[in-house]
Amino acid sequence: MSTATRDLFDRYHACWADRDPDRIVELHTEDSIFHLHSGQDPARGRAAIREAAAGTFALVPDLTFGLVSLRVGEDFWVVRWHLTGTSATGNPVAVDLADFVLVENGAVKEKHSYVDGVAMQAAVGPADLDRTASAR
Repeated sequence: MSTATRDLFDRYHACWADRDPDRIVELHTEDSIFHLHSGQDPARGRAAIREAAAGTFALVPDLTFGLVSLRVGEDFWVVRWHLTGTSATGNPVAVDLADFVLVENGAVKEKHSYVDGVAMQAAVGPADLDRTASAR
């Protein structure tokens, strides 16, 4: 395991745990790519990555990351998370996510995130309606 890559992982995860898009993008290369593989195009460059991260935190303002497993190599890491929180619509969030991250010169070059899309869509969709009203 690369100590430098593990250190970058720890610092990078701390930025996500703190929900801080500005600190997140500081750890990306200028031409970095962040791709949440759930139907949207990749974010390219720091400004677009900052916007994508901020959008994630707007969807789930209290997002937390439970570490499931982590593998670190010389220029990459692969991590599995269990994400929890409450969506902006009030629904509970409990979804699995896997990240594949490529590192270049001590910074994040590419971040590919693979999320349980069905569970995420259910969580960020409209809040449940009053079921007693719909039963009438």
